[in-house]
Amino acid sequence: HIEAPVNSNSLDYCPYTFDGALYFTSNRSNLKPTYEKALTTEELLSELNQVANGKSRIYYVKWED
Repeated sequence: HIEAPVNSNSLDYCPYTFDGALYFTSNRSNLKPTYEKALTTEELLSELNQVANGKSRIYYVKWED
């Protein structure tokens, strides 16, 4: 187990170390579960295109074995 900010309350998986870095995949999301008002198309696309959108992304941090 690795503490935050590496581990999160989302699905974090496939850790791999290489050349002083820890690479891992995560489904982190900053999307709100609900919105107070309907979003415009532009607002919705902006939300969905942010990095932490719940889709699997590869992250890395400096790491010493």
